[in-house]
Amino acid sequence: MINIMMFTLLFTFTLLIYTKKYSGYPLLLIPAYYLLIDYANYSLNLSDGVLGLIAKSYNELLLIGTALLVLSSTINRGEAPKKATIFIGISLLFLLGGIIKNDPTTAILDWRSSVAPIVIAWLAAEAKLLKTATLANILGMTAWLMTLNSIYAVFQSYTFNGNIEEYWRYTFLLEEKLKANPEYETRFIYYQLLRDDELRSSGLFVSALQYSYSAAFASFYFIVKIFGAVKTKQTGLLTLYIAGAAICIAGVLASQVRASLITLIISLATYFACYHPRGKEKFKHRRALLLLSASVLTYALALLLFGTKFDSSVQGRIVQYTYGLQNFKITGFWPGSFKGQFDSYYLYASMTFGAALFFWIYFILTSYSSIYKKINSANLSPKENFNTVIAFCTIPAAMVLACFQHLAGSLYYQIVWLLLFALLKTTKAQACPDSQPYSATTR
Repeated sequence: MINIMMFTLLFTFTLLIYTKKYSGYPLLLIPAYYLLIDYANYSLNLSDGVLGLIAKSYNELLLIGTALLVLSSTINRGEAPKKATIFIGISLLFLLGGIIKNDPTTAILDWRSSVAPIVIAWLAAEAKLLKTATLANILGMTAWLMTLNSIYAVFQSYTFNGNIEEYWRYTFLLEEKLKANPEYETRFIYYQLLRDDELRSSGLFVSALQYSYSAAFASFYFIVKIFGAVKTKQTGLLTLYIAGAAICIAGVLASQVRASLITLIISLATYFACYHPRGKEKFKHRRALLLLSASVLTYALALLLFGTKFDSSVQGRIVQYTYGLQNFKITGFWPGSFKGQFDSYYLYASMTFGAALFFWIYFILTSYSSIYKKINSANLSPKENFNTVIAFCTIPAAMVLACFQHLAGSLYYQIVWLLLFALLKTTKAQACPDSQPYSATTR
């Protein structure tokens, strides 16, 4: 019964995308969905059968709903939906290949976490759902939810008594692992939940990694807000933003995920070194890409020159990279072949999608450059400028993080794609005024 009720609620909420006034509201639920779905699955005991999958299918509802909206609006304009058909068709081709070549269930789950968030973001932008205010609200919702979750995560860390089996995450993860593999060794759960016998806190997230990415993002969000509040002398907001940043940074520390601290540092470095609000070229995108390249190169050289001096976690990644180089296939092994098996998103994607990954990276880099070449000459409203700054610093940081963390399936992963495609749509609209920029209704 709870499965049907949950699906009905999510389905009804998704239908709002077809309304004029509330079309962006379903996207605002994304941060809360990622935060609560695992705990809801555990506490409400959602089934593992068809009904259970349907109850947890908000991503699929958004994908189908936005796809129908894009296709219908394109046809209503008297145009052939070529672009939407090609984009959706290629994504479904990956899904079909995974189902044919690998275990169908694993392939679907793998595609759902890695490809579906990209398709949802692109469709939402094409459907003009990502208005300036909507995107800003999604970012704000993410930041404040991460603040609340960080309070709980810090509390978990502070009250941890050494018995990991008391935590719901232990029970939930063990049950899921044993369902997938009855011979799974329980001791591996400890590696996910503990570091040096200390809890890797995550609040309501089941994964400390996925929580920490979003908490680091929220920390950066608040730091940028702090600069804005100082500039406008808003003392009350300044206090709130300082508290939010401090709590989220404390949450990242409680999660014990070092990579997320690196992400925060790169975001801040990009902000201070590459963003000049009073300069003729506000967004120095070439410098940002140089910083991105230097970060990746530094990481690669550190592994090559000092790999044996790092801890077992880093050395394990070296083994994975070696495996990837030795077994790479141009066509890839398709979704479902390496779900959850690699720490690096790039390694996972190269093994799963083959050479397609390199074309995708090229698309991201050229899109990033194109966006900020055009935006440098644009007259942005304060809210548009804030969204643009967050994207400017977040995308390079995410591309560095992908070298050593598997981002797919996380809220942070979805946010990055929403930022990229929202800005791509904006710059195209500014170049073609007749296409109505997504911010036109929000000024």
